[in-house]
Amino acid sequence: MQRRPFDLLVADELFVFRHQLHQLSRARRPTMPTVVIGDGASADACESRSRQVMYLTRPLDRSLFVCTVALAIADGRPVRCSVRKPVQRVNAIVNGVSSHIIDISNEGLRLEIPRERGAVPLPYFNVLVPLIGVAVTFQRMWMRPASAEQTDAWWCGGALVRNQARSERAWRSVVETISVPGGTPSASPRLL
Repeated sequence: MQRRPFDLLVADELFVFRHQLHQLSRARRPTMPTVVIGDGASADACESRSRQVMYLTRPLDRSLFVCTVALAIADGRPVRCSVRKPVQRVNAIVNGVSSHIIDISNEGLRLEIPRERGAVPLPYFNVLVPLIGVAVTFQRMWMRPASAEQTDAWWCGGALVRNQARSERAWRSVVETISVPGGTPSASPRLL
């Protein structure tokens, strides 16, 4: 561990905490994410130790494991460099599911998607904005419930990825020209 650089620790729950592997990795790189695999009995206690800990239970589902690893690595890498602009719930189609764009930046967006089976975006997803005819691909960076009151929707942050230059120019043109409710953009850090 001391000789080779790494972006993520994936290990068995007992090995991580009983042998202080978690503390050793934190001392080396405090923001490094950890994926802990266990039987599920101590998931809450495990995740309360650090916000960088993600817990998976056995038996492992391959697609969930791959998605968790991708999100854990991406979570430690800030992407947005420009100001985020809130918008008036722009209609969008996310992998065929009707959704809404909540805010945008040159590097990404925040979506509101329905909380239903099949609506959760994959690690990479396509967004079509019919109103302006722009379609771009994003990488899912984070996801959480929209609010305690709104239990039927998720918020999802995405970063532009794997697009042709023409598509990214079109997206940035939209960001530059779109009106902002109230006239001032939001500058909250680290969220896309």
